[in-house]
Amino acid sequence: MSEGKRHDSTFLVLILGLVGFLFGFGFLINRLGRLFDRRIPRRLYRIVEISLIGAITLGIAGMFQPWVLWGFRWGFLLLFYATLAYIVWSHLVPEPMQFESPETGKTVEQIESRMAPPEA
Repeated sequence: MSEGKRHDSTFLVLILGLVGFLFGFGFLINRLGRLFDRRIPRRLYRIVEISLIGAITLGIAGMFQPWVLWGFRWGFLLLFYATLAYIVWSHLVPEPMQFESPETGKTVEQIESRMAPPEA
């Protein structure tokens, strides 16, 4: 096999692998979104979101510190995986907020359902 053909096939495998990864990642986001749609408590959602942002910040700090090589290596891995996790997490929708009327103690959904016009 000539050198030029080997480079062409390597490039093709690389492109197909990247496209496969992107489609697989999109499929994962879609499935998790359908599975957890509006089922994640808001408080848990916010805690995980802040934790992922903190992990991204630590990863950046690890990559920019100039003292030890292992800090760069672990910082890169932390940044990479925290970013992927944040992308997935940001596509999930937490449960809706429940607002209660101070006078009646009923939720907004209960009040709106009583105010809806009758169906014909």
